[in-house]
Amino acid sequence: SAASDVYKRQACHCIDLPFLFGTTDTWKAPMLAGGDTEAMRALSRDLQRAFTRFVHGDAPCDDWPRFTREEPMTKRWDGQANPVTPLRIDD
Repeated sequence: SAASDVYKRQACHCIDLPFLFGTTDTWKAPMLAGGDTEAMRALSRDLQRAFTRFVHGDAPCDDWPRFTREEPMTKRWDGQANPVTPLRIDD
């Protein structure tokens, strides 16, 4: 549909909120429509755990080192391997 084509081209702001608050099944967002409920719940639990660890001063995940200019590591929450990869920083 034309509406879904628009969502494919736009930035998905605040998509982390239903995962952070554990409300993916009640969040009315087109980008979540048709998503795998169990996969979204698992991602929500992982993200909540990471945020909680971060708030308490720990690394969000055991495999995710502190972000520094020398080692700008980011984590992709893809529901699978969730790889940690370097972020390219242009000077």
